[in-house]
Amino acid sequence: MKIRKTIAMLSIPVLMAVTNTTFAGTCTSPCDVSSLDPWVNLNSTTGPDWYVFNNHVSANDSVFKIGISGSTEKFSIDDDAAANTMFLGTGGRVGINTTSPQEEVTINSSRPGIRFNDTTSGAWDFNLVADGNLFALEDAAGNNIITVEGNNSNTPLYLDSDGDVGIQVANPVADLQVGGGGNILLESGTTDWALEPSGSSLWFTTGNNTVFGTPVMKLNDNAPANSIVATSTGVGVGTSSPATALHVQKAAAQVRVKDTVVGGSQVLMELQKNG
Repeated sequence: MKIRKTIAMLSIPVLMAVTNTTFAGTCTSPCDVSSLDPWVNLNSTTGPDWYVFNNHVSANDSVFKIGISGSTEKFSIDDDAAANTMFLGTGGRVGINTTSPQEEVTINSSRPGIRFNDTTSGAWDFNLVADGNLFALEDAAGNNIITVEGNNSNTPLYLDSDGDVGIQVANPVADLQVGGGGNILLESGTTDWALEPSGSSLWFTTGNNTVFGTPVMKLNDNAPANSIVATSTGVGVGTSSPATALHVQKAAAQVRVKDTVVGGSQVLMELQKNG
């Protein structure tokens, strides 16, 4: 270890023995400390004393440490650490495994990640990991909780200050706003349901893990008010207050029951106002 700056007081053990040799004064040239575990005390007359320590751990392993006398080390570097393990660049930027940090903190690795260890008993630990073109929030076991795929020119997810959520929408105006086609798929494990806009219509479809499956119900944007209303009394067609199990309210209202199997297309029953 070499110290090139002026030091007011040095306490230098020459050998690991009962008796230490101490030097008090100023180093006007590099000071070499040779020992099995060389260390240097930086004694201050006003503040805490710092030490620099080369800790010999084993025959082929040592750790460089900086700390405050009477306390544990504040900073440690293992001699097996990779080149440029930590780099302090201009503007206060920190590089890990890189000498060219592009942001305040830049991590250069084949699978860069940050681990959050909560020392509270029973608390969960989490990882933030970049893996290929995926960025993920993981639990300690490596299970993905949230995954974001890169190379997407749209806005996959946007949370605004009001708590509104946008999916492929940068400025949502509702609690949940879905852009880019707006398909919503609800998976049940057997029969899945989807809500899908198609032109001027909104479709409810079923399928098996697929969008645009079998149409079940269709709503057009020019449908009249109260086209279908379900209440505790019944179903209203054209009315929001059905008085019976099925209540149809419309000018020249008609009810038709049609069989599309028997005879191709056969009207079984039709109710209409007559006079």
